[in-house]
Amino acid sequence: MLVEGEVDAVLSAHAPDCFEDGHPNVARLFDDYMAVEAEYYRATGIFPIMHVIALKHALVEAHPWIAMNLLKAIEQAKRASIARALDVTAPRFPIPWCFEHTRRAQELFGEDHWPYGVDRNRTTLEAFLQYAHEQGVCHRRLAPEELFPEQVLSRVRV
Repeated sequence: MLVEGEVDAVLSAHAPDCFEDGHPNVARLFDDYMAVEAEYYRATGIFPIMHVIALKHALVEAHPWIAMNLLKAIEQAKRASIARALDVTAPRFPIPWCFEHTRRAQELFGEDHWPYGVDRNRTTLEAFLQYAHEQGVCHRRLAPEELFPEQVLSRVRV
């Protein structure tokens, strides 16, 4: 449909085959998308959330510990992944300058460039929820706190 002009644009996590194949009628909206995204983040504090993990409400009610345990596990996995990306002495990713890309991301976004939790994502979550309401996805404007189990809304570190 994109190649034939039946749709004007596609928003996707993966480029369509026609883009990967170099079809002349298909191109990125922004050639230097990384610079555009970085500037948008600098101006708004918004960078799209990569992934969301959902739990059934009944599961959290039956096992109140599950949300916090899951959050701790994915945070540990993320820390390990970032450490691997920053390890300049033994690269684990077959990407040239992976260490430098990771370091530059940290310069822009902070040391934890994929933060978890409501407070550290409030600006992005509020924008997402505003757009969801404006576009009719939600019948009312939700607050970010309504999306997460109470157990993970506040964290105490000792």
